[in-house]
Amino acid sequence: MSAYDCHDLGRLVHRFGGAPVGSFMPPPVRPLAPSIAHALFLDLTHDNPSPFEKRSVYDVLASSAIVSMAGCSTGSNRGYDELVSHHIHVVEEFRQYPIWTTGVARKTCEVSIGSGIIAAKRALNELHYELGAHGFTQVYVDQVDPDTVSITRHHPVTHQSVVLVARTSFSFPKKPNETGCIPPLCIPGVIEEVIFEARIVRDPSYDEPEVRDEHYINGVRSYKLEIREHLSLYESKMVELSEASEVNLQELDFTTFTPGSVIAFKVSMHTSAKTAAMLIRKHLAVFGYENCPEGVNPNAEDGIHTIACRLTLCDLNRVMFRVECEEQAEGRGAGAYRLPIVGPVIYCGLQGFMSV
Repeated sequence: MSAYDCHDLGRLVHRFGGAPVGSFMPPPVRPLAPSIAHALFLDLTHDNPSPFEKRSVYDVLASSAIVSMAGCSTGSNRGYDELVSHHIHVVEEFRQYPIWTTGVARKTCEVSIGSGIIAAKRALNELHYELGAHGFTQVYVDQVDPDTVSITRHHPVTHQSVVLVARTSFSFPKKPNETGCIPPLCIPGVIEEVIFEARIVRDPSYDEPEVRDEHYINGVRSYKLEIREHLSLYESKMVELSEASEVNLQELDFTTFTPGSVIAFKVSMHTSAKTAAMLIRKHLAVFGYENCPEGVNPNAEDGIHTIACRLTLCDLNRVMFRVECEEQAEGRGAGAYRLPIVGPVIYCGLQGFMSV
């Protein structure tokens, strides 16, 4: 709730949510470097004002979904999932919480899986657990438009990804039932399934005034959750595949993505790209890098080791050293790499980076 807009909320996920997607693989031995402290990321704490008061009812699900995609511990506060429209004061509040029922919650003193956004929160928590337990350690945050954010959790070994798109609503929307103009979403790879799609909508069948109960902390009932899980892309009601899509790039158009909507995709890398990435890891396994593919013997003389054995001294000079004037003398327009702040490296070969 401390984020002042959608962009700032995405920034928090990027800061505390894990390593950037596409990070270099860490070498077996490396200098001990500082890292950010592990975070406890909450969508609401006990001393925060209600999202109804600070933002809008349509933001409750979207912000919670964004928080759940961070690669760190997450949490919440009782009443958030039940759509309690006011701040629950830990000192001055003397009413009781509703009791859990396995059926339909028809009384003010009851709450069930169908209350508020509890069903969606269960799906988000399950996804958060799966991503953490199965090695999806990398994160990427993309600001689609001022209110819509896309978050990717990526597995650095299998190269599978989960992409979640959420449309926030930091103020009450002028047209809550309209999608408007949202730029298309481009997802590299193959979309295996829609893990879930959910949104908050006003319940037209509920026309009674919202009143605080005298004995129980009750949430609003004039809004309801719509959620569907484990769908094919063609079964989705929120997005559709664009005609501009290519074999290795899926372009999605948002057809029904009103404020408060959330959708999550399971994505796999295209076969050719996955094979190439695995081949690189296989060669790097010779040098003892972690996360080598299953079945690869790191001590096997293969790949880079075989190539290095055939190099002459002239070849090694080209690979390891060669200053910029030597490269330019060949007339190919090549030169030394230039790094921000550092400037040009001393050597064009590998030693140039080793000396930085």
